[in-house]
Amino acid sequence: MRPTTLYSQFGPEWTPPLIKQLIIAIASVSIICALLHPLFAHVFGVLSPAQWLSLSKYGMSNYFIWQPLTYPFIQEGTFYGISLSYLISLCFNMYILWVVGTAVMERINNRGFILLATSAAILSGLMGLLAMYIGGSNGYLSGPVPIILALFVVWTCLYSESEILLFFVFPIKTKWLLAGVAGILLLISLSHADGVSLLFYGTGMLVGYLYAVTVLGLRTPFSWTHPLDDRLTIWYDHGMKFFRRWFKKSDQESSKAKIFDIKSGDPVFNDDDQFIDAMLTKISRDGEKSLSAGERRRMREISERKNQKVN
Repeated sequence: MRPTTLYSQFGPEWTPPLIKQLIIAIASVSIICALLHPLFAHVFGVLSPAQWLSLSKYGMSNYFIWQPLTYPFIQEGTFYGISLSYLISLCFNMYILWVVGTAVMERINNRGFILLATSAAILSGLMGLLAMYIGGSNGYLSGPVPIILALFVVWTCLYSESEILLFFVFPIKTKWLLAGVAGILLLISLSHADGVSLLFYGTGMLVGYLYAVTVLGLRTPFSWTHPLDDRLTIWYDHGMKFFRRWFKKSDQESSKAKIFDIKSGDPVFNDDDQFIDAMLTKISRDGEKSLSAGERRRMREISERKNQKVN
């Protein structure tokens, strides 16, 4: 099966409003903070907006509890003012966020995107902060890169065999691009003995992976991770079932099925076609987001088996 090429032109033809708003917010806040930082820090001698919004040990020790949510809106390098390299870095990050974020939002709704981005920001920030406390280092954490990395991992799991044109010239599969990015980040962090960056960026990728294999029921493009992927999906499904039972929320499909699993109480579909029909009905009624990770997994496996028979 020939892989498809994503975005052979400059970018996606349509951009979700949430992605537009996020890009505008990050670009605007970053540039404003870069302009105001010298005035506040060097002229007035007080904390600048960038220091209020970026994540730091000083901020958290002074109860700036908003910082784990606001630091992604401050482009890295804002404290040095606006320069050509700063603008290039900002434009590059916004371009990747535009392309990857739009592709991911074709498969998840606004609430799912916000959950993924917020989780990546908070957990990455806290892990980076923990590394700073352990290593005794100071400074500020800022930038949307952990969110972009989380989206990048989900994007790769969604389109693992697809190709993109790297630098608009070189075709490369998304899975190898992900492996290259992860390897480069690891080598840079290790060569500088920078545990803060390793945890900061690594956590972003980990959040994207967990979201992909649990909430979306996907697998990574690499077969050696599939046993773990499947195990995490099963644990997630069991956890969600327990959560629904705890709050006395039953699955709507359960009342319509004639055969039930004694342990889980879920409807049993022994026939693949019957299962597909039930899932298509569920999608048409409640949307694709209503599918559980296990249901997504089984639909994909059925599709793979049918494709193998055709080929």
